[in-house]
Amino acid sequence: MKSKTITFSTMLILCAILARGQTPFSGTSGNFTTDSKLPLIEVLAPNGGETFNYLEPLQVTWTATDDSFGTNPISIAISTENGGAFTIVASNLPNTGSATVTPPGIQTEFAKVKVIGLDDFGIEGTDESDSYFTFDNSFSGYSANFITDSKPPVVSVISPNGGEAYYFANPLEVEWNATDDSFGATPVTVLISTDGGTTYTDVANGLPNTGLEPVAAPQEITDLAMVKVFVQDEFGLTAFDESDAVFSLHGVYIDLKAFLQGPFAGSGMLTFLNMQGYLPTAQPYNTSPWGYSGTETADPIPNSDVVDWVLIEIRQAPDAASATEATAIAQRAGFVLNDGTVKDIDGADNLQFGIEVTDNLFAVIYHRNHLPVMSSGPLTETAGVFAYDFTASATAVYGGMLAHSELVPGTWGMTSGDANADGDIDNVDKDDVWLPDRYSSGYYPGDFDMNGTVLDSDKETWWEENSGKSRKLP
Repeated sequence: MKSKTITFSTMLILCAILARGQTPFSGTSGNFTTDSKLPLIEVLAPNGGETFNYLEPLQVTWTATDDSFGTNPISIAISTENGGAFTIVASNLPNTGSATVTPPGIQTEFAKVKVIGLDDFGIEGTDESDSYFTFDNSFSGYSANFITDSKPPVVSVISPNGGEAYYFANPLEVEWNATDDSFGATPVTVLISTDGGTTYTDVANGLPNTGLEPVAAPQEITDLAMVKVFVQDEFGLTAFDESDAVFSLHGVYIDLKAFLQGPFAGSGMLTFLNMQGYLPTAQPYNTSPWGYSGTETADPIPNSDVVDWVLIEIRQAPDAASATEATAIAQRAGFVLNDGTVKDIDGADNLQFGIEVTDNLFAVIYHRNHLPVMSSGPLTETAGVFAYDFTASATAVYGGMLAHSELVPGTWGMTSGDANADGDIDNVDKDDVWLPDRYSSGYYPGDFDMNGTVLDSDKETWWEENSGKSRKLP
């Protein structure tokens, strides 16, 4: 070691060390020789990708060099969480380059080792595993005939590998390529993530190494799905691979068209509530009589074509007469646009429902001051999209012409005037809702033509014309 005269900057370093409670001169240093060189540490194993039994001792190997190492300069720490803190599991170890330590006893795919070297002058060097390794309940070391294998398997996910779209209720075809000298009969586990690979769920294990397996996808709609294929040979050696990028799991797409009588004019609907900023940014059907608890929110309202919020209910039954409220399997709030199309909260995409189709689907449309309607026939499916046009004829809705109103010759829409949404247009709508709302401006149920202000014309035009009508749902 080269001797140096203590300079002012060196003294500052020593003061900082003392302030941390460390002992900079752990050996003899009568001539005040100092050392500012960091120890050089490199973790050799485990360094990422390995698998160890979480209950067995763990062997850690490293290289560590420094001009001023003492007798026991090494400490070893282990982290068991993704990005988590390290906990010391062994300290005051000699710099032998190898030590066996007791792991934390936790099963995880996010383990790392850190080796810490502290020299006689209190200067610390560290290194940690380059990537995560796994603690699980795998065996290691020997097969039945005591022949060992130190070559890990090799595995590659072929599909889904990013960018694909799958209906979540269908089996997901997972394909991979895996090779090893010591595979057993069922070496494969398939896991799926719905959050971009942050967490994975085991969906199939004990699979043969066929390279192609249909598995049950999580019953969740997501654009952040990934697959991981994990393999383990007869000697406990493991490997895994995951999708290169995210893919999507989608539900059933519903494409509907319906008009509201109140704002209809010519060949489409007026958007006065939207133009005047009266539309709420959160769906308004969380109160009686709907009691819908969805959290659909659009802030701001996505585009100028939005007329109002509507609530869509999907019923599943063999025929329309059987499609009672008891057969409802899903609800979702969305927007009806001025051309009658019903869209998701982005104002562009079809509504998506996380349902499994096992029978005919029927759609019910609810609006806050128009009578609800249900499709008289099942929705028709084309390329995974279920569609229905409520506007096309008198018989397009259940109950026929008694259940909706002809807006212009050949075009039909939902009937205005049901201010309290109880399914009947009667004096209660006029006296208990329209009258208290009279001359108010904003988002009011008594505003039957939806122009933003409750006026006498709302009563005279729509309530008087439609008084006595009621919903005709099965």
